[in-house]
Amino acid sequence: MSKLLPTLRNPLDFLRENVSETFDRFLPRSMRTDERHLWPSAMFEGGPAIDVTEDEENVHVTAELPGMDRKDFTTEVTDSRLILRGEKKESREETKRTYCYSECRYGSFSRTIMLPAEVDADHARANHKDGVLSITLPKTGASKGKRIQVIESV
Repeated sequence: MSKLLPTLRNPLDFLRENVSETFDRFLPRSMRTDERHLWPSAMFEGGPAIDVTEDEENVHVTAELPGMDRKDFTTEVTDSRLILRGEKKESREETKRTYCYSECRYGSFSRTIMLPAEVDADHARANHKDGVLSITLPKTGASKGKRIQVIESV
């Protein structure tokens, strides 16, 4: 099959492979990072996958951090942003392996999440379990929803 025609897969993977092959042709082997020539996944380009939801009282943020312990990341709230930073470290065995295929990604990340409302960072709650970080950020009084009663329809 021609390398010019991508198979049924993510077009960005096809682009990454072609760019990687181009670098491999021009860079000496000593400048390459490892034999796998892996590009970072979305987790380390922009940070982990997240969900941000809100209800009347709180903003809820859920982040996927597979294979990471609590000591591997930090969270910080500044202005109306939540900043998530961390590093997923690779554990290597003493024996050499030949990789046929690998989707596991390692490295550091920093992700800034714009919050949809003003929050009270002093009363935030966080839970990390089974590779999922859940953060609940209470809204400030000014950010809480206000109900408007409709008296008469026009």
